[in-house]
Amino acid sequence: MDVKPPSLSTVRAFLSNPNEVSPSMRVFNREGRKVYDARFAPYMTRGYTEPAYSIVVSDHMLHDCLVQNDIFGARGLEHMRLQMTTLLDYRSRFVVGVNWCENGSSHSIKRALLRAFTQYGLFKHAYIDNGKDYKKIARGARPRDFETLVKGGRACVDEAETLKTSVLQRLGIGVTFCTPFHPQAKHVERYHRTVHERFDKAFITYTGGAPHLRPDAATAALARHGKILQMGRAAESQLPLASAFISMCEAWIETYYHQQPQNGHGMDGRSPAQVFAEERDPIQRPCPEPAELAML
Repeated sequence: MDVKPPSLSTVRAFLSNPNEVSPSMRVFNREGRKVYDARFAPYMTRGYTEPAYSIVVSDHMLHDCLVQNDIFGARGLEHMRLQMTTLLDYRSRFVVGVNWCENGSSHSIKRALLRAFTQYGLFKHAYIDNGKDYKKIARGARPRDFETLVKGGRACVDEAETLKTSVLQRLGIGVTFCTPFHPQAKHVERYHRTVHERFDKAFITYTGGAPHLRPDAATAALARHGKILQMGRAAESQLPLASAFISMCEAWIETYYHQQPQNGHGMDGRSPAQVFAEERDPIQRPCPEPAELAML
């Protein structure tokens, strides 16, 4: 175009000028759309004016702590990281249902739902993740699931028909799926971060959340566990038993997290237990009959 291009120093000066290239544009270019959306994209939030236990948000979380497996499968005391499935009241941040498992699935979601229903009754709406396990709970089984059952005979045909409607549909609970790759969409993510920072870090086997962040003490404890496990001296391991870890986490939720004052939207310095008790929906659907909960 017969135009002399600018010098390198001029280009650098242009790109480093925030009036020309904003920090958000720089992040978008260097780190991609996902990071940009998480840090800069505008989003809408609720006014937190709905009653407590009317909307429940749920997701899975992998604990940043190594434990001995004394619960699942062969129970050989090998090291593992537990997953926690949580149902969190959107208004009060109160944990209404929780379940621990090897891998988060529709089974762990149903167990957490069962705990919530039997203790607090039915909520009105679920705000959930986009994973296949949550879609199964919200939308019912996939066609091939009940096609397989149909091949099993007449009794299986009836069961296949019930699978076409989901657990939440049969209980009259509405469902909304959160925005994909948008952690601001569900504040259960903030609760998970609190668990990592206030509970998982208390153990010597805290992993740091990633291999390159694992403390040396956790690496040493893991290596020692492998050796003494082969020697039949698992009781000397520094890794806590999964069953004990779960019991301690449940106690931590009840005695610490639920009682700790918070300053988030609508909390006004009150604890989740206070807000849940004070703002509870006066029109609450009771727990269904045991026959209706058999599907869980």
